[in-house]
Amino acid sequence: MNFLARTFVDFIRRTPQLRRGAVVCLALALIASAAEVAVAVCMLPVLSSLGIDAGAEFESWVSGVQPVTWLILFALVASLRAFVSWQSAVQQVRSSQDVVVALQSRLFRAMANAHWDAVRHLSPPVITSALQNQTYEVGYGFSSMVSTMAAALLVAAYLVSAAFVFPLVLPLLLLTLIVMWWINRGNSAQVSMQSENYVDAQTELHERYEDWVAISRIASLGVDSGKLARQFESGARDAASLAVGYSRASASTQATYDLALVVGLFLGVVIAWYLDTPPALLVFGLLAFVRVLPRARSIQTGYQGIVNAVPPLRAVESLAETLEADPVVHTAHRPKRTWQQITLEGIGVEELLGDKRRRWTLRDVNLQFCRGEWLAFAGPTGAGKSTLAEVLLMLVRPDAGSISIDDRPVDVSISNAWRCQSAYVPQDVVLFDASIRDNLKLFAADASDAELRDALLKAAADFVFERLPEGLDTRAGPGGRWLSGGERQRIGIARALLSKPGFLVLDEPTAALDGDTQARLMQALGRLDHDMSVIIVSHRPELLELVDRVVQIQDGRIVVPTADVSPKTDEPRRHR
Repeated sequence: MNFLARTFVDFIRRTPQLRRGAVVCLALALIASAAEVAVAVCMLPVLSSLGIDAGAEFESWVSGVQPVTWLILFALVASLRAFVSWQSAVQQVRSSQDVVVALQSRLFRAMANAHWDAVRHLSPPVITSALQNQTYEVGYGFSSMVSTMAAALLVAAYLVSAAFVFPLVLPLLLLTLIVMWWINRGNSAQVSMQSENYVDAQTELHERYEDWVAISRIASLGVDSGKLARQFESGARDAASLAVGYSRASASTQATYDLALVVGLFLGVVIAWYLDTPPALLVFGLLAFVRVLPRARSIQTGYQGIVNAVPPLRAVESLAETLEADPVVHTAHRPKRTWQQITLEGIGVEELLGDKRRRWTLRDVNLQFCRGEWLAFAGPTGAGKSTLAEVLLMLVRPDAGSISIDDRPVDVSISNAWRCQSAYVPQDVVLFDASIRDNLKLFAADASDAELRDALLKAAADFVFERLPEGLDTRAGPGGRWLSGGERQRIGIARALLSKPGFLVLDEPTAALDGDTQARLMQALGRLDHDMSVIIVSHRPELLELVDRVVQIQDGRIVVPTADVSPKTDEPRRHR
């Protein structure tokens, strides 16, 4: 077994529930193999009782036993084999699904527990492909491993029985198996290479699906849709051609095994006739050939399935290990940290553009932010406003500079406590495909309906009660798409307020709102707890009137505020 197959076996060995499943599948396969061979052996006295010659030596073995006894034994063993085979098939599917669930759970748990910095540097299609496709490929590999073990056990059982019942079958079977292995040893490498190329091409195509789906939205607005379709078709055909190559190589293996089966059967029958083999033993020999050679082929196919499952297994485990290497500590409660001032000194953040190219999203940022202060980050699109807000939320770790709270450098424990008392409403609010009530309780599982209603009213989200017939029980749909962008935004604000944060970031909170709703939301924001520290990322003048200070950002740097946006009195603007 090569290195790749050992990698897959090591994965099963390290996972207790999968190891137990493999042991159960192996035990069932062993019982099924023994039962099948027993059925074949029981056929001999049954045939003998029907007048078909089984040979004098065999007749002496079974003499003294009534034919009806052998018939009953044959029926019982055949029933046992059918029952065990059914159980084995069910257990095989159950265990392969356990593999899928174990990998998916580990990956999602790693992603949920990882620092956002670790997640944001990964390509979303890579994570999606790992969860949706690669984990199932590994599950198929486990199923292939179980099938390979079952086939190997059956082949071994027939070889052992042939050595005692009909010794002539044993050398013919072994010779046929050796010839089959020798012919296909080169073809196996080709099948493996074709399979890996096909998997790589499919993965690359799947990573581009989201782009193709997104661009189709505007394809009818004057875009050369024919050109787009040809580009997509070209990528799909490249993957399809590799699939054809893989199928051709696999079909060659199948043809070789079929040819070996025919040649082996032909030679066996000729030799049996030449040696005047009893007909009943000839039936046993034919049965052994018919059952063993296809199972020998399934051993090769199953082994190939194991090898094919190793690259996605290593990809999923590598992804999980990357995320697990950068965890954050989650607590059951949300402690409030007493603080007076957070200071950023020389902050810089780099973004990876691909091919190891980087650019500075933030450069040499210096900022002081006091408790209870309301700030606005303003500036052109792409200036770095949202990134700076994420730095203050301690979701993004700076590549340069330092952060301190009350002159104490921020460490892991401080950043964990800081995030626990913070809330963030991004510009594109994502909701689960669940009720509005369940979405609101994401950060406040014990909140009562009265508290949910109060939070929705504070966020100007009274439409939940006025326009939605099912109220809090209304389903949001996948990603919240059954609600408008403005409705999602206000539910997102209400969800953030339910956690009673000491520090709140609102990223373009009125971007998807009409004028009237925006005015109502601004009034609601103006009535929020004045002890809460708030950062509003926006360029809208109306929102800038709510804050104490406006921080202008351009090209990743803070620009000194102009006089007309600086506070003109000691009284905060939101209090005036």
